[in-house]
Amino acid sequence: MAWTAPRTWVEGEDVVASMLNTHLRDNLKAITDPWTSYTPVLGGTGWSLGNGTATGKYTRIGKTVHFRAEIVIGSTTTKSASTSPNITVPLSIAQTAHGAQVFNCGLFDVSAALYFGLAHVSTTTWDKATIYGLYSATTFGQITAVTATDPFTWTTGDLMQMSGTYETDAA
Repeated sequence: MAWTAPRTWVEGEDVVASMLNTHLRDNLKAITDPWTSYTPVLGGTGWSLGNGTATGKYTRIGKTVHFRAEIVIGSTTTKSASTSPNITVPLSIAQTAHGAQVFNCGLFDVSAALYFGLAHVSTTTWDKATIYGLYSATTFGQITAVTATDPFTWTTGDLMQMSGTYETDAA
């Protein structure tokens, strides 16, 4: 069910069932409906999914999008030795967003540990975010490129997860 901008009620007007259904019932349903599935795309220079898997879900309430995406590395997933991957979001990000918009990431080495990361929105296309690892060897944490071997050597079954909330300009 899609969200409808609530109407402005006028004092003294007769409220009928169709008004309440559209502006109250349907909007409450829109914010409680199950999330919609989408297939995120793993990209970036030197990165491609191969036989890995990509799953995602999102919900949209008006212009607000909440989403999560997961990439599982396969045996034929191509990884770059020097550049970070990117993952697409379900709907385009409003170009009024600041280029510093970031999403949370989890980088999971299934044989060892979970690493934290951030995803930075591409202000060139507004439909994806580049994945970075959180490096903590300095006084203040900073982001660094995720590569084929950093923050760990990516192998079959390892995961990249990204989630966040943003404003969309999609119709």
